[in-house]
Amino acid sequence: TLLPEGDRDTNIREAIRCYDLALEVRKRDSYPLDWAITTLNRAEAYLQLDGPERGGNVGEAVRGFESALEVFQGMGLEHYAADCRSRLDGARKLVTGSH
Repeated sequence: TLLPEGDRDTNIREAIRCYDLALEVRKRDSYPLDWAITTLNRAEAYLQLDGPERGGNVGEAVRGFESALEVFQGMGLEHYAADCRSRLDGARKLVTGSH
């Protein structure tokens, strides 16, 4: 589904809403890989949000990356884990202010 034209943050928020809806179906216990990929994508969307809530959004991204990484590592999916770890490291640098 294409997002509506217009404000970038509005489109990202709509994507996050869609990820949230998907996570109501893709439960961690029932569909761990689907859950982790959706959680990873949701975290990346939060990382892309700007504005006055930036710190909270980055924190939400970090939590999402950490949760997804846990599943990828637990399933022995090193390719996914490495990608997630890289994104997590980048998000953590934003939290600490070191770019």
